[in-house]
Amino acid sequence: MKKKLSALFMVFAMVLSLFSGLGVNTVWADANEKEGGDTEEVISGLAAMDWLEWDDNGNIKGPNEQATWMKGLGSVVNGTTLLVKELDETGSPTGDAIRADALTLAYCGNGEEPDESLQTKNVGSIAPVENNEDYVQLKFSHIGWYKLYLTNRTDSDEITIEVGYKDLGFYTTEKKTPEGAIDSYEYTSEKDGVIYLITKISMRSYIASTLRKL
Repeated sequence: MKKKLSALFMVFAMVLSLFSGLGVNTVWADANEKEGGDTEEVISGLAAMDWLEWDDNGNIKGPNEQATWMKGLGSVVNGTTLLVKELDETGSPTGDAIRADALTLAYCGNGEEPDESLQTKNVGSIAPVENNEDYVQLKFSHIGWYKLYLTNRTDSDEITIEVGYKDLGFYTTEKKTPEGAIDSYEYTSEKDGVIYLITKISMRSYIASTLRKL
């Protein structure tokens, strides 16, 4: 019995080692990431950065030095944090950060392209980041397409966000659901609960195959 338990422990250790460095907050590459080193065209109007640096206390230090302004980006359903500004025709910011109370978040469906109709009721939330209101915290209630725009806009300028699930994520539900996705889970000896690690690969087949070899 001890030998079997030891072998099973080794299997789980091997599985977890496949994902070393991938924490609950892992966010995968943006949907609009370019390949091949092509020169990106200059963008203007409303734009955002999501590649941010954080200190050990969880406070934002600022954008990563390699971060670029984007009008289209990807996010996991758990949410994302953005720095939002308006850019001039040269791609340079025209002023201070645009805060959460000046922005509207709208859902545009889960088709191949965003719907023309914008839903703003019960689609998620937009709020300032605690201790730094220059940054915007977005939470999503659905997967699919979202638009972020100035509430009092006079044109169609907006940021497009494609929302999906993590390749490797933790959930409070047996299947991937927006409401079940979690960023963190604190375990204590007095707290009962079940969380699920869900990934794209079949961990069950990997474990069964490894056990046969043992």
